[in-house]
Amino acid sequence: MQSGIPWPEPDQSEEMVLETAIERHRTARLEIDGLFGLLARGDADGRPLDERLEMACAAAEAAWLAFLPYPVASLAGIRKKIAYVRSILAQGDELSTGELELLLRSIL
Repeated sequence: MQSGIPWPEPDQSEEMVLETAIERHRTARLEIDGLFGLLARGDADGRPLDERLEMACAAAEAAWLAFLPYPVASLAGIRKKIAYVRSILAQGDELSTGELELLLRSIL
């Protein structure tokens, strides 16, 4: 799944890169939630929905794995990163040990 959110250029600010990764992750998670809603209501007609769900999950995972290890050095970047992780945890998700390690190593 390719969302309409372009990845920033390599010379973009730390904030812009974080914002893009967060937005890609949020967008993919919203799509996953919507697709599960369709499945729960029985509005799905099988395989195309399964493929869309698989693509949305892959997009969410890719965005998450781009976000977690992205190095942040500014206080604003650290705050943004921690705030987003807290929002994910507040939704009931958990961080694996590997994800936590990536996150902690990214804070310079």
